[in-house]
Amino acid sequence: MIEEIANKFESAITKGFINILILSILEKTPTHGYKIKKEIEERTLGIWVPPDSSMYTSLKKMTEDGLVKFKEESEGERVRKVYKLTLKGKSILRILLKRHKRIKRALDSLISSVLSKDEFKDLVFTFNNTQYFLPTNFAFDNQSKDMEKIDKINYLEYQKKQYFSAIGLLKNIIKNIDTTLLKIKKNNDEI
Repeated sequence: MIEEIANKFESAITKGFINILILSILEKTPTHGYKIKKEIEERTLGIWVPPDSSMYTSLKKMTEDGLVKFKEESEGERVRKVYKLTLKGKSILRILLKRHKRIKRALDSLISSVLSKDEFKDLVFTFNNTQYFLPTNFAFDNQSKDMEKIDKINYLEYQKKQYFSAIGLLKNIIKNIDTTLLKIKKNNDEI
């Protein structure tokens, strides 16, 4: 019963992100619906596998709204719609990504308020009054005993990418600090 309710909540969350995922994938390269679905599945490590009905409903609506356009291409005997992001779609994607950041910060703040102090310190570092959530550590606990070896490998590869991303963020922060220090020092020399 509890698992069913949690599944319904998770389904609602993933449905809400389908449009931003589709637009993000089409920003990289034009492609057909099945490939978009596979990209979403791959990029989310199988967590989100949008049903065809959701995918094609979203693509149809985005086409009607002028966010994407398509051209039909033949692949042997099969004709596929290859979708491409329009300028309007790119603009909408930028807006959605900004809003996503705002929503993510709010959710991260909410999550941090319910975590224990030890759980929180493993997930967050703070710089300039902004909290940055680091990827969680992956522990092979009782729940992961049932995971297939490939799933464990994929998850650990994902974790590695997340940590590299966090390292990149930290490098940018350090670079900004260094730039500020140089400006301050230069100004002090002139005084």
